[in-house]
Amino acid sequence: MAGWTDEERRAEIARREKLSLEKEAAQSKSSERQPNAECSICHRPFHSINPSEGWPICEACD
Repeated sequence: MAGWTDEERRAEIARREKLSLEKEAAQSKSSERQPNAECSICHRPFHSINPSEGWPICEACD
């Protein structure tokens, strides 16, 4: 950023901050879409979700 005006420097910092926030938002949305990797009861990996509760439940606990 050497040789940049203060206005250009501020604009570049704002652009980078916006990109960083957008990246964080995209990562949090993708993690919300993925179910937990383990059963809510016994904490083993689950293979189905109990539809009435919406919780991740393994086949043994279902």
